[in-house]
Amino acid sequence: MPHWPFGCDFDERELRLIGALKHLKASTVTPAGKLRSMAKALLRGRPRPEHLADLKRMRLDSPANISERIEARLLCLALDETSGQKRA
Repeated sequence: MPHWPFGCDFDERELRLIGALKHLKASTVTPAGKLRSMAKALLRGRPRPEHLADLKRMRLDSPANISERIEARLLCLALDETSGQKRA
């Protein structure tokens, strides 16, 4: 059965973000999962150019504080983990 049996108004970017955010939520359910995700996100470095449009859609393209920087890195990690791409 399709995810959206009656269709949806989401574009491809929004669908990708939905998948990434669901993955991030599932991977941070436990304290150990939160710590593991945070460590992976912080060690990965700056966001890649292909994530800039996604970050802009989530209003994380110009983080104003450390919390937003961490959120941006967590989102990039989740996008990579759900797309099958690994950071080089």
